[in-house]
Amino acid sequence: MTTSPVYSERWFRVGSLRPRLGTMVRIRRQVVRGETWMLLSGHPKQPAHRLDHGGWAFVGRCDGRRTVDDIWRAIVADNADDSPTQDEIIGLLMQLHDADLIDVDNQSQIAALERRRGSRRRRARRARLNPLGFRATLGNPGAMLDRLAPLQRLLFSRTGMAAWIALVAIGLFTWIANWDEAADHAARWLTTPRYLLIAWLCYPVIKLIHETSHGLAIRRWGGDVREWGLALLFLTPLPYVDASDASLLPNRAQRALVSAAGIMAELAMAALSLLAWSQLEPGLMRDVMFSIALTCSLSTVLFNANPLMRLDGYYLMCDLLHLPNLAMRSSAWWQAWLVRHLLGLRHRRGPRLHRAERRWLVAYAPLSWG
Repeated sequence: MTTSPVYSERWFRVGSLRPRLGTMVRIRRQVVRGETWMLLSGHPKQPAHRLDHGGWAFVGRCDGRRTVDDIWRAIVADNADDSPTQDEIIGLLMQLHDADLIDVDNQSQIAALERRRGSRRRRARRARLNPLGFRATLGNPGAMLDRLAPLQRLLFSRTGMAAWIALVAIGLFTWIANWDEAADHAARWLTTPRYLLIAWLCYPVIKLIHETSHGLAIRRWGGDVREWGLALLFLTPLPYVDASDASLLPNRAQRALVSAAGIMAELAMAALSLLAWSQLEPGLMRDVMFSIALTCSLSTVLFNANPLMRLDGYYLMCDLLHLPNLAMRSSAWWQAWLVRHLLGLRHRRGPRLHRAERRWLVAYAPLSWG
């Protein structure tokens, strides 16, 4: 069987560089399926990077004194049979440099990296200027979340979970008991301009509560929310919070609850609104309650909780099943498989798989493409 080439013709560009971890990089240890991974995070707008033993063997030695070649040779000397190739080291170095997690002493030797970074920044600027997808940062939400601190301890507790389950159950029972009336109400009024305007006005408020729930969940277990703002999506202003610290939480149940917080908030809003709708007389407030109930329940079930879309349901599934970066890794596995079997490049390897992960990585990309 053909194996990956150990040496790279591009090595002369990086071998003499002296990389070092950025001063603002945070490092966390995480155990997944019995294996230890290291999580590196830096800029709040960049996702955390997950390193296996081989990746950390390189990054952990990046002290600004040793060259890339010295580090690679030390890794080979320690474990010649399972050491990364030079191309793999180059790929890791480029990825971490592009994410501002590693600095190097000679920028001219990695001009390709700078061009790549410039391209990424140009794409980010174009995205910010897009009138249909504009984002405006409002700063750090710490002061607001501090005022809501008592809520986070109440909501994310055994008592809070029991109350949420009871509320959603009552809401579901109310929906079933009033099914005929609700269906008739929806059929007659749902597509009218009045209801569309009500839904458009209510949706930013729903999303504010949704995103605040994520922020409270992260703060509940010691994480930080360093940014919040408004995104303009199809001319609708939608609040957002930076939830990247969730990936650094050591406990997967905590990470899962951060991912689930928005879904839980919307289902609770749906239940409360449906209860209010069932008791109110016809009029504006009854229409508002029905619109909130329908929006929260449908958007959550069809979109936000759908694990095949890169929304809360996807991250919840990844946390519960110990499948970090599932979509990206599944796509990388299929790309490597296609390159090996269609182009005959047998030395191209896909991402390293744990035996229990294989069926998920093989299945996810084709299912999400559909």
